[in-house]
Amino acid sequence: TYTVQRWEYDRTAASAGRDDAPYWPQVTLNGDTERESDRREQYTVVFAGKDNSYTVNMPQAEWEKYRTGDNVVLTVSGGTVQQIRKK
Repeated sequence: TYTVQRWEYDRTAASAGRDDAPYWPQVTLNGDTERESDRREQYTVVFAGKDNSYTVNMPQAEWEKYRTGDNVVLTVSGGTVQQIRKK
């Protein structure tokens, strides 16, 4: 007889904010009984206008081009942003 111990998924740590510098959330592990798995990130910009707002996920390099208060022109089709152009 033997016992097999396997790592299992337990929870996700997430961070969000309005800072220009992305950061990983603080993770507190429970001694030797937990370990951190791989890290994944998602960069999101919310473009808000008078009548609508659009949420766009994009690579970090593109995300870094935008600042709060930037004026942009969006090309939207079927409710999806097709193109973003800075004014």
